[in-house]
Amino acid sequence: MAPSAKESTATRRGHLKAIEIIQSGQPVYRGSLIRYSRRCGSPRCKCAQGQLHQGWALSVSVKGKTQVVYIPDELRREVAAGLRRHEELSKLIERISKADAKKLRTRARRNKKR
Repeated sequence: MAPSAKESTATRRGHLKAIEIIQSGQPVYRGSLIRYSRRCGSPRCKCAQGQLHQGWALSVSVKGKTQVVYIPDELRREVAAGLRRHEELSKLIERISKADAKKLRTRARRNKKR
């Protein structure tokens, strides 16, 4: 059974959207944007009284080890957008992969009947 025109069109749109994201040249980040609070260690600082310093970081696992990259406030939105692009690409790739596997099963059945 061949894939429907609707399925083929949806798969094609997924391919085109993934290509569009990649060709945009915009950053794509994998990981999590985290907000942290910490003490600096200076006994005269406000953090010694409990008002902790706060900041943003990108946390990502590489070869089983967590790496953390400090993110200045002015880059937070850019990093968040890059994380959304990664999520969108991952979903597109999963959808394309499922559709392609379905097409492959159809082709394999057709060839088996010959």
